[in-house]
Amino acid sequence: MYFQKFPLVRLVIVFALGIVSSHYSSAQLSFPSWIFFLLFGALILVNRLYSIKLNLIYGVLALALFFELGVYRLEQKVKADDPIQLKNVSLEQVLAYQAHVQDRPQEKENSYQLNLNVYELIYPDQSLKVEGKVILYTDTITGSLLKSGDLIWVQAPPQQTEKPSNPFEFDYQEYLGFKNIHFQHYERDIRKVGHFQRLWIASTAEHLRLKAADIFQQHIPSAQIRAIALALVLGQKDELDSEISNAYAASGAMHVLAVSGLHVGLIYLLFSFGFKRLPFCIRKLLWLETSLAILILLIYAWLTGLSPSVMRAVTMFSFMAIGKGTGRNSNIYNSLAASALVLLLVDPHLIMSVGFQLSYLAVIGIVYLQPKLYKLFEFKHWLVDKAWAITCVSFAAQLATAPLSMLYFHQFPSYFFVANLFVIPAAFLILLTGITLLAFSFSYILADWVGQILSFFISTTNQLVTGVSNLPNGQITGIQLSVIETWLIYGVIVCLLLTLVEKKVRSIYFALGLSLIFCTSQIWQRSKSLNSSELVVFDVTQEQAVSFRSGDQQKLIASHQLLSDLDKLTFHIYPYRLYHHAIQNPSNDQLGIAQKQLKGGTMIVFEGQKILILSDDFDVNKLPPDVKWDLCVSEQAEHISVVKADEFVLTSNRFREQLQEDIQVHLVPKEGFYFKQL
Repeated sequence: MYFQKFPLVRLVIVFALGIVSSHYSSAQLSFPSWIFFLLFGALILVNRLYSIKLNLIYGVLALALFFELGVYRLEQKVKADDPIQLKNVSLEQVLAYQAHVQDRPQEKENSYQLNLNVYELIYPDQSLKVEGKVILYTDTITGSLLKSGDLIWVQAPPQQTEKPSNPFEFDYQEYLGFKNIHFQHYERDIRKVGHFQRLWIASTAEHLRLKAADIFQQHIPSAQIRAIALALVLGQKDELDSEISNAYAASGAMHVLAVSGLHVGLIYLLFSFGFKRLPFCIRKLLWLETSLAILILLIYAWLTGLSPSVMRAVTMFSFMAIGKGTGRNSNIYNSLAASALVLLLVDPHLIMSVGFQLSYLAVIGIVYLQPKLYKLFEFKHWLVDKAWAITCVSFAAQLATAPLSMLYFHQFPSYFFVANLFVIPAAFLILLTGITLLAFSFSYILADWVGQILSFFISTTNQLVTGVSNLPNGQITGIQLSVIETWLIYGVIVCLLLTLVEKKVRSIYFALGLSLIFCTSQIWQRSKSLNSSELVVFDVTQEQAVSFRSGDQQKLIASHQLLSDLDKLTFHIYPYRLYHHAIQNPSNDQLGIAQKQLKGGTMIVFEGQKILILSDDFDVNKLPPDVKWDLCVSEQAEHISVVKADEFVLTSNRFREQLQEDIQVHLVPKEGFYFKQL
């Protein structure tokens, strides 16, 4: 592949670099754009008058222009304009606010999540028109009575999202910030005050999606099978249980449960296959093929409720269809670049979206690498040939996305190529059968018959996926990469491809050099962990969690309730353990520490430090007399006055008013996690 043949790809790359640089840089990167346009106009004039070839200068200027355009577009996106942005106003005296429910309320384990668009703040003596997004959690009774488009009154001020309070914890504040969401809170005092009339196309799409979900409800009795059908056909993942989701993730088939590039691509391939079977006089009308392809993709997006991930995929494949319709089949990279440019112009924060990154990497990997892998072997048997073609698609997509997936999800499915041999065809059959079920819903008998076929396909697929996920060493977990190490891996992959595919032998030396840098980075980080010991008190709501680490061995002191709460462990505790390559499950901890269990407390000696961990109901009279503790971790401030310790760490702020000003205490709920190197 000769990179210079795809100028739009270069422009989109520097445009994206401009967005990323503007986001992470504290310096002012924007310059007066008229300077660049003035220079560009001058170069055109010089070229016209004197016939001077200035292609290199044109290229450099174009790259500079698109970099500046990326900087400018992000600045415009985050800039406050009229109406006033919620994040830029004072909320100290806000009594309540009014908002409308943007999406269908999502049912959680013990609550409902509402995605709100705030339009008015209520102060004691006035109201203020604003614009901003809030994620609101409410009780199940209140949430079940609301629907998309409802106008609500919330008797509480919005609360800003907070930075992660534990080491290496997922930065949920940054994640929501990329979606322009800066507020979230829990509130029960909500009342409906009206209904917002959404645009016809959006309200109809939501209605169709709900109606389609009702059809699946009628004709697929099994809840687990119906959850897969809703996820794969309509993109509704609310009903998926953790067991089946983990099985799909472990086997490398999780991508089929998120309606995005794969599903839209299958719809596009199905249309292309059918269009090629039409008479030649129709097939030669490329404009007709392009128009029908885009129309069908938009109809499918409409059916799935116009979700952002589907709209991104539809935009991508629409540009590919347009490129094909213009007769430029070899210029598919420019078509992909054009779709990415349009999406980033609309929302520059998309460059930070994991779904956006993985979708484009997967498509680029398939477009570039799959044909080259497929040509390596030739099989005459039709079934073997198709199996090889699917394997090549799987390898190409996995190679392109694996480093990024390991960065974000810290795992790698060992048997992804086995799972995708049947998952990709199964996804095609399930998608086709699911759409057929919706089309035949006018007849209960026909729809019920199709529903049974669909249930059989999904049940068989689930069994195969579960079987692959249970294979020995089916999933490599605990992978810890930095952003720089991820780029190094991509550099190695690119160099190896240049060596093997493009026959550029010198690239092997660059691959070896990058591999050496990567290994050095991993060894340095690993040795730093192995040669250190530390204590961490985590910030976990209504829980006390104290971790001791020596090398890659750890010991977590926590309540049985927390140790059995997989969600809290995964979000708050596992990232820290993962960074230090420790066993994730605390029940398998191998670190031995000297400890004595008391009723409501634990006495520990670790690395020469005497540490006391006290719960709320501990009787201080049970403590050994005249013992000076190096550290006391307690749930209540009352222990400070009776326990002799050099340092105190409080894991609850319920007794904050009892603290004395002359005592230095680390309050975990307010200051975040406590860390001590030992």
